[in-house]
Amino acid sequence: MGIMRWNLFFGTVSVLIITTLIVPHFFGLQNFTQWGGMYTDGWCSIFIASEEPRNFADPPSHVKTKHIQGPSTSIVWYAPMQSEETCIAWAQSHCNTVQEEGWSARAISAYFRQRYLFEGKNVCAMTKMYEGWFIQPIRS
Repeated sequence: MGIMRWNLFFGTVSVLIITTLIVPHFFGLQNFTQWGGMYTDGWCSIFIASEEPRNFADPPSHVKTKHIQGPSTSIVWYAPMQSEETCIAWAQSHCNTVQEEGWSARAISAYFRQRYLFEGKNVCAMTKMYEGWFIQPIRS
């Protein structure tokens, strides 16, 4: 009877893995089904700089920088909560805000799904695309 329980256990685990990881992938739903807390919705993040560097990935040492993860990081069984549009709007909402360290955000690059949006250009230099979606507190 002991071997039957192990067969049942491994069969259940196999069915769970196949139905939650493999099958949704064939229908293009891999971003909507998350299993076991392995994935988080950390798709949108921004790189903030005190002045515009040539390359946000490797700024000069005198430029103050900060990396911020997207505001809606949720774990397990939730659909992604950021799109390119909301990521850009959230990034632009940080333009010209004073950071906790006392310097002003003059250049921001939006990073979405492991790639820089607009080839890493400064979103603060662009026209506001989505006015009023996100409002950041003004610190003095």
